[in-house]
Amino acid sequence: MQGYGADTMVRDSGISVLVVDDDTSQSSALIALLRSAADMRTFSAENAAAALRMLQSGEHVDLVVTDLELSGASGYELMEALGALESAPLVAIVSGASAADLDDAMVLAQAYGVEPLLALRKPVRPVDVEALLDAYRQRRGG
Repeated sequence: MQGYGADTMVRDSGISVLVVDDDTSQSSALIALLRSAADMRTFSAENAAAALRMLQSGEHVDLVVTDLELSGASGYELMEALGALESAPLVAIVSGASAADLDDAMVLAQAYGVEPLLALRKPVRPVDVEALLDAYRQRRGG
């Protein structure tokens, strides 16, 4: 059974981010980029089931960054499950999918009842992470 990992780095920002990707090299690289851009608490999950277990355990997460193609349930299915939560975190999509597919994923996320921030193409660059964090701050009013 795959679990989730807490890579806690708590400083002053108060942002907690869950990265969901079955490619651990991709999730590790993204977490490193997130940490270099802002102080935050980060978690990782290798699949949708582990991500949902973590969220249902009561762990507070402000932002879920998910790949669309995961082993087991897809990122689409994860977003649908997030939409059913009482207080769903914001969602960002990170994928190697085409720009058109990412646009469709943003529309589906809204239909599932989650608040999508951005859709980013892999490989994620530092400028992409800055755009993601700017979008998060704007959405959260800070």
